[in-house]
Amino acid sequence: MSERPPLPPVRTTLAGIDIAWMVGLLVAVVVLGGLYVQRSVFLETYLGDTQVYFRAAWAAWAGQDIYAIEDDKGQLYAYPPFLALVLIPLADPPADAGAVWAVPWPATVVMWYALNVVLLWWGVCLAAGAVERRWADSWVGRQPRYGLWWWLIRAAPVLFASVAIGRSMVRGQMGSILILSLCGMAAGLMDRRHVRAGLWLALAICIKVIPAYLLLYPLWRRDWKCIGGCMAGLAAGLVILPLLVIGPRATWDAYDALLNEVLLPGALGSEGEERANELTAQNSTDSNSIKTTLHNLQHFWTVNRRMRPPTVDTWVKVAHWGSAAMLTGLTLAAAGWRRPGSDTAASVLLFLGSLTIVHMVISPIFHPHYFALSVVPIMGLLVYIWQYRKPFPDLGGWWQALLWSNVVIHAVTAMGFRWLRDGGLVLWGALLMWGVCTAVLWRAVRVEGRAGDQPAGLSSGWEPSSSGSAAEASSGKNAAASSG
Repeated sequence: MSERPPLPPVRTTLAGIDIAWMVGLLVAVVVLGGLYVQRSVFLETYLGDTQVYFRAAWAAWAGQDIYAIEDDKGQLYAYPPFLALVLIPLADPPADAGAVWAVPWPATVVMWYALNVVLLWWGVCLAAGAVERRWADSWVGRQPRYGLWWWLIRAAPVLFASVAIGRSMVRGQMGSILILSLCGMAAGLMDRRHVRAGLWLALAICIKVIPAYLLLYPLWRRDWKCIGGCMAGLAAGLVILPLLVIGPRATWDAYDALLNEVLLPGALGSEGEERANELTAQNSTDSNSIKTTLHNLQHFWTVNRRMRPPTVDTWVKVAHWGSAAMLTGLTLAAAGWRRPGSDTAASVLLFLGSLTIVHMVISPIFHPHYFALSVVPIMGLLVYIWQYRKPFPDLGGWWQALLWSNVVIHAVTAMGFRWLRDGGLVLWGALLMWGVCTAVLWRAVRVEGRAGDQPAGLSSGWEPSSSGSAAEASSGKNAAASSG
């Protein structure tokens, strides 16, 4: 399937404002790194989520139960064994472990942050590079490396998801690994490397179970190569690796604990288990899922969250899972029933991005920093805008308002404002972005995504004229075509 080229640009050189906001992003990376190190190393009471990963890694190395050991805050590991096993070289022993050699904790913290920065950038480069390969025959293919296009297609999605990304990184979360996985999957799909796309999805599932929802993409496209690649990756990461590192019995015990202590309580919302305060109790977690938001609205006037009921009413559960079915159905309907490899770059990113948003809001726990994964749908919207709506690098007022709202919503809720957090501002912002992405996906698939569909008078080989005016170049080609 040939792909319609992007609209001709109005500017292809870096301006001062472009350099300024990208330098601002770089400064933010340094500042957030310093804040993360300060919170993780120099405070009397440790803040963040990093230590629980490395403490579980130590438990795996020492032959202990990775789901029973606590970090210094009393948190328990709540993910598949894969991450703990991969992090064994940087394992963090508890204070009562005695004289054992380990990488110093400050060094581990610095390395973890640096790794997250590298993986984030690698992820956006993977997806952006796949878009560029799709458009190699257009003016995009002749843009210099490190020019305006190169930077903007990579840095703009990070900018518009910057607050959520920052919240993830300053907590020491694994958001960058998941961004890399989903961007790698999108790149594989755009390059029609379906097995590779499945392997990237498998990495996300091995890290955190919830991305298994995204298997809907290859299932809906009947992409059996992608599914096969994912199954192979899951077998390697979830079965073979644990068997080799901790042995059959410990592997069985680990998955028994994961199922009964994490997955089932999280899905069913049961109470009374030891992980309630950090996992299932609705009055103790900063969740923005549909279920938690409805529960908070129901008890909105109980200002002290701890005084609210820890479990939700039956009607809230019904509304949550009913909404999950509706959002999923609408997303699949917008994507259309098509064969694998038939999607344009925009529809790949928008379909995967819409599913990504749905899988966050219907998760039993949806923390604000999860929305760092909005990098994927944001890149999809940018690709769509510059391919069909606005000449690069323009965005237009409404599109800019939507994208900047993602920054504002997360910045406001990060400052406090309990009534906005409990009122579900993060959820409503996520649903707004999902609605726009799904509507645009519907149009991209059915209207603009036709094979060979090009705007009248435009050539895929168009280049900016010396005056830099896209309108003049377009009108000149129309005139030439008419005289011919």
